[in-house]
Amino acid sequence: MQNQVVRPHGRQTCFFAVTNVTCDYTVNDMISFLNEKHLAVVSVFEAKSKFRTSKSFRICVNATDVARFVDPEMWPKNVIVRDWYFSV
Repeated sequence: MQNQVVRPHGRQTCFFAVTNVTCDYTVNDMISFLNEKHLAVVSVFEAKSKFRTSKSFRICVNATDVARFVDPEMWPKNVIVRDWYFSV
């Protein structure tokens, strides 16, 4: 997985882009949503979106939670979850 990072404490994390999220959603809303789904959040940042009608977020989760994080049943309809690609 290209978006996987090993942290100094040895825990592996993965970064994802979550897009097509309603405009009124905040970073705190996303953290609350993920916590309600029992996912440990490492970080959440609002990302630049190509569209004015939706928001995007960069989310980092523990590698052990990836299968649950990418499960389409967890997300509202039309939300898109994909790997985050860092600029080189």
